[in-house]
This record gives sequence, C-alpha cells and structure tokens, in this order.
Amino acid sequence: APKKRCGIDILYGVELNIKDFKGTVDLPDDILATLDYAIISMHTKNIKPGDIEQNTFAYVYAMMHPKVKIIGHADDNKFPIDYEAVMVAAKHFGVIFEINNCSLAPDGYRGNTRDNIRKILEMSKKYDNPIVLSSDSHGKKNVGNFEYALEMIKETNFPDYLILNYSTEDFKHFISK
Repeated sequence: APKKRCGIDILYGVELNIKDFKGTVDLPDDILATLDYAIISMHTKNIKPGDIEQNTFAYVYAMMHPKVKIIGHADDNKFPIDYEAVMVAAKHFGVIFEINNCSLAPDGYRGNTRDNIRKILEMSKKYDNPIVLSSDSHGKKNVGNFEYALEMIKETNFPDYLILNYSTEDFKHFISK
C-alpha cells in the first residue's frame, strides 16, 4: 500500500530485467518484498533475444512473481512475443502492459514499434485488461510526456476506461491488489 509522506502518496517500484527464458529477474525477493510493485522488461544488455516462444515464456514466467504488476515496453522488435498468449497470462496474473511513449517517439531506438503497440492495444480491448501509459523519460526533460502514446490511443480508438493511470485512485487500487 502507498506510504504517506507530507500528504503525498508515494509508491515504491522498480523496473526489473528478465535475465533468462525461465523468467528470472535481477533482484532478490527480500528487496522486492519492500516494494509496492515491479515492472518487467527485456533489455539486450541482460538477455540475448530469443525466438517468439522463448521470449513469450520469459514474460509469462516472470509475471508469476507477486510483485510484478506491469510489463514494460514489450513492443521491442528485438524481442518478438505472442501478444495474445502474453495478454491471456497477464489477465490471469493481474498484470498489465505499459504503452511506452519513448518507444513511439520518432527517434525511438526500439525500431518501428507501432504495429506491436497496436497489437497490445487490440489484445487489451479484446481481453478487457487495462494498460498504463508511461513516458519512460530517462531524464527530467520528458517526465509525464505522453504525446506519442496519446496519439496512438486516439488513432486506435482505445477506450479511456482501460487506461489505468487516468485515475490515481484506480492505479493505487490496482497496485495494492
């Protein structure tokens, strides 16, 4: 549950790296136990990209950890996945996908992610599983900037009720489950 500091709710989270196709993450459980939530992601510095089946299994196994609540930038072309299989597992485990603004930026380094993000949004609608928007700013310049993510939301007629961080209370409730 969020901690109160000077009248402000503070959530403690981390972006975990998936280290292998068994879904092993890079922080031990004793540290994860102190956090409110975790985001799982794949990065080439931590795992060599596998085929669709290997990458899909890695995400599914990693989301079984009780602190994992969000799948980060699963739009990366270097890590192809079966979006429907991962969405079904995410719905089962109470995990949601992030729509990453950085991935959609014209100068994004993950390649053309638009088709993958469309698949995520399509599966999210099909399975009625919310998403979260993320600026993934990596610095103060773009904190809270959802420009490209919001364009994609409009372009795909994605429903507002499935965007979890449109409501602070909805997001906090989701994290506390």
